[in-house]
Amino acid sequence: MITRLQRLLARRLHALRHNRRQLEKLALAPHPEAGRLAQVLLQVLNKGLPPELKRVEQHRQELVSQTRSAEILDHGAGSPELGLSREQMESGRLVQEDLAQLARGSSVPPAMARLLYSLGRTFRPTTSLELGSCMGLSACCIGLGLQEGSRDSRLLSIEGDPTLAGIARASLKACRVRCAEIRQGTFQQVLADWLPKAPPVDFLFNDGVHEEHTDWELTTLVLEHMPDNALLLLDDIDWSPGMRRFWKRIKEHERVSLSVDLFRSGLLLTGPPGAGHFRIAID
Repeated sequence: MITRLQRLLARRLHALRHNRRQLEKLALAPHPEAGRLAQVLLQVLNKGLPPELKRVEQHRQELVSQTRSAEILDHGAGSPELGLSREQMESGRLVQEDLAQLARGSSVPPAMARLLYSLGRTFRPTTSLELGSCMGLSACCIGLGLQEGSRDSRLLSIEGDPTLAGIARASLKACRVRCAEIRQGTFQQVLADWLPKAPPVDFLFNDGVHEEHTDWELTTLVLEHMPDNALLLLDDIDWSPGMRRFWKRIKEHERVSLSVDLFRSGLLLTGPPGAGHFRIAID
């Protein structure tokens, strides 16, 4: 079994040996958005924290300092060892969560925060969708980037648990994110109601279930509503053997033109197949 330390060492070694060349190749890839994507990843690797994200980090610290727990209806896989069925995940299971620990463990790592913000700011998607709000910190990063890039952008973030949905809405208010909405319900329920009436989805951030078959169904469902040159960011693609299989399969989807394996997460651009597969390590 590959340990967390081994994954970290693999990322660091890849970054030293291959990142520069992979970024150069990505910038020249035959896709209209490849150059902008390479620019975003270079910004993320430079590790500077945009002033807007300091607001999110301050709010995260406030969440970490709280001392209460709550009963959460978890619709995700929990951990690879649980082996939950798709029916169990859709129904959800009640778990007692220490909210400070949840904010600490589920909060957006610095590199992911920079990535979410930079994607929103640089690509300026009109309609964005997040699967898995949790405490709303990732929605804040996306939303602040969208507000910097365009006045017309909107983000819908879906959360299955009512308590977390309320916390996520409070996070948006605290971080002054005006372009985002948190909707509570299972992904399947909300998407069945929202997608048929929604405009084309330009950006999808999937950080929800972490189970290969359900993530495949949800991602391909949204893909049907995405135009060419749209962007997908799929988190935790190395979380379990099943998620690694999901990534290997989704990057070969007929609607996917280009993929970038970021080790912990993966980026996809839609369009005609054949623009290439790349691997760039970010921390």
